[in-house]
Amino acid sequence: MHTVGGRVSAEVARITATTPDGQTNQVPIQDGFFITRSVQVDGPEPTGKNMISDWTRSKASVLRFYDGSGRLLKTATAG
Repeated sequence: MHTVGGRVSAEVARITATTPDGQTNQVPIQDGFFITRSVQVDGPEPTGKNMISDWTRSKASVLRFYDGSGRLLKTATAG
């Protein structure tokens, strides 16, 4: 399970979390704070030089932060 949270500036009006399988969910913002959790669904075993970090990153949700006009401000990987 991946859990991520934090504080955002007043500029951030909306946050979405997109899971590796493509499902996008709205992340609530309350008093400038957010928290979201996602369940990791394991795929095939990792391979390659950076196998563990690449594999872990590929299973985490992608967070997108938007301003009030819908402009993308930042993208981050949860977990």
